Amino acid sequence: MTKLLITGGCSFTDPNFPSYKEHNVEVWPNIIEKNSDRLLLNVASYGASNDLIENKIFDAVTKYSEYDCLVMVLWTNAYRVNVADDWRYHTIMPHEYNIEDRDLKFLKKVFEKFFRNMKRTKFLCEHYGFQWQFRSGSMGNEKLYINYLEEWLKNHPIQEEVNMGWDEIIYGCISSFSEEYYLPCGHPNQIGHERIANMFIAGECEPVIRTCDRTFDPFVRTQLVDFVYD
Repeated sequence: MTKLLITGGCSFTDPNFPSYKEHNVEVWPNIIEKNSDRLLLNVASYGASNDLIENKIFDAVTKYSEYDCLVMVLWTNAYRVNVADDWRYHTIMPHEYNIEDRDLKFLKKVFEKFFRNMKRTKFLCEHYGFQWQFRSGSMGNEKLYINYLEEWLKNHPIQEEVNMGWDEIIYGCISSFSEEYYLPCGHPNQIGHERIANMFIAGECEPVIRTCDRTFDPFVRTQLVDFVYD
């Protein structure tokens, strides 16, 4: 039986992201493939929301349900929205509706929506008997109510359901990356992708650093860089 590694995510996972091509970066799924006996099917798309990531994983899993599949997903920021099932038509980024002006109830509902993305994908994988592993690529930019979100998530059952701690859910698995692990555009460089690959291989996240405790914030630098999707 064919053994397949299905990976999904946004630009942190997509080898076609322009800056990766410019800097010859090999993304984490390719690194994992080299160290496994599985063929790689990477359905990641830069600019993707978690809804689009889930949809692409669904299509891949159902299409190759007769294979022996391992599914790995690096989820994106919970606030990103794709209007259509393709980011090229229109993608709404968090700064476009300013999450700092939203109340705590809104933020919780956004996260609950993200949790359903993960739970449905987990259910799909387990339905076909496939192994799965999730990591969070969130960057923790909901500063206004962050303490309330932390307390809410610390007791949330989603942690056990998807094997992911509350701190990774908010701040992401690359929260500990310092400046030398990023490209000028604010995306992981080659060493950064190797660290992400190692987290998936080990099955655990690196220690998480809260946004307010970081010595380097990639968002600050990318404010001066044009973020080009195409």
